[in-house]
Amino acid sequence: MLTKLTTTTVTRICTGRKPDGSICNAENALAFSSLKLGVSNSRVGFKDKDLIVTPLCTTCMKANEIFNRTWDDLPETFPTYRLRAATNFLAKQLKDASQIDAGCLSDVMAETSDPPVILDDWPSGDGTI
Repeated sequence: MLTKLTTTTVTRICTGRKPDGSICNAENALAFSSLKLGVSNSRVGFKDKDLIVTPLCTTCMKANEIFNRTWDDLPETFPTYRLRAATNFLAKQLKDASQIDAGCLSDVMAETSDPPVILDDWPSGDGTI
């Protein structure tokens, strides 16, 4: 789960399972430079320009997380508004930094707008979402 976002790191809590069946719950601070907007696999013909895949958890080495950029225009009272807006902000930062999956590059660069819900004032404070 995405919990913090700063100009250099993305922090997530791992929800992977340990060998004993318990939840990992490790906090992973991921370097912004380790992420890309979009996921593609030409062997199977898959691509999605709206996904951001995190590296494996550094503690359990089993789980990663996928953040999904959304194009819904949600009211601020919507339960997951801040999470969606933070994810869209992260995607915009990756796009602006040209950190885009090669298979999704043309689709992302052809966009004429950004998702409507983005935290424009981010990051604020310690970056907690």
